[in-house]
Amino acid sequence: MASRRSRPPDDAKLARRLPVAVGDVVAGKYRVEGFRAEDGVALAVVEHEGLVRNVALELAYEMLLPFVRREIRATTAIPSERVVHVFDCGTLEAGVSFMVVEDLLGNDLADEIKWRGPFHFLDAVDWMIGALEGLAEAHARGIVHRNVMPASLFLAERGGGHRFLKVRHFGCAKFEAKAGAEVDDDPADACMLLGRPLFPPEQIRDATDVDVRIDIWSIGAVLYQCLACEPPFAARSVVEVLSKIVLSEPPSIRDKRQDVPEGLAAVIARCLRRDRDERFRNVAELALALAPFSTPSVDPSIERILALFPSVRAP
Repeated sequence: MASRRSRPPDDAKLARRLPVAVGDVVAGKYRVEGFRAEDGVALAVVEHEGLVRNVALELAYEMLLPFVRREIRATTAIPSERVVHVFDCGTLEAGVSFMVVEDLLGNDLADEIKWRGPFHFLDAVDWMIGALEGLAEAHARGIVHRNVMPASLFLAERGGGHRFLKVRHFGCAKFEAKAGAEVDDDPADACMLLGRPLFPPEQIRDATDVDVRIDIWSIGAVLYQCLACEPPFAARSVVEVLSKIVLSEPPSIRDKRQDVPEGLAAVIARCLRRDRDERFRNVAELALALAPFSTPSVDPSIERILALFPSVRAP
């Protein structure tokens, strides 16, 4: 997926990085139509033979392929436009691994924070409600993301300058056990090594003992970062960050931004409770709590979230 701030494509440079050429058919079904660059990473824009839409062929480290396969399993089960879908993965004859993803233009929320600086609270809340819609679709199907962070929230460009937030990076997802199903091979420990240091407290204590409230903690952390341009737990080392998460409460967002409404600060603080029983029980409750601080443009998203959680009712 290309960044909206990418340099113009250079076919010659990209061809040296990705051992395919325009016209090649990869894995017997993806015809390469062209190239573009994303922060120095080679991408081939390809069209699945027999299908109308284009997809993107993206390089992947071989060690990450098990996580890509898990992401394929998760996104295939979530029929939502709020999720970035990964369709396939494999290895080229040259030994280079690849994955096939939606062909999207845009940038992730991590880059948006870096380029834009602190968000107005209305913008930040609107983006988070978009993320909650994608997570609601996942949670309703027994899938916990477990790796929500700014880089896993993608702002896809649409016509007329409109951007649409989509959730990605389901490679560390946890699938709820079903009666009679085989025991799921949980990659929790490996995800801890591959992930970022800003983990919810329960994931630090026992990465397998988590539920949907882990994603609620992470949404609170992302919202905090959108408003403050820094995470709620800042420290000089990973060990110190992890210690703070497990042992202390984060400073109020109003210590960083006095213009943030007290009610919104209270919502963020509740998301970040160390005791998950003190957080919102599900994304529908969180969406309702955020609604007073959003714009009318996200009302349809809130309605779709509530439809997935009929036990939660708007006041």
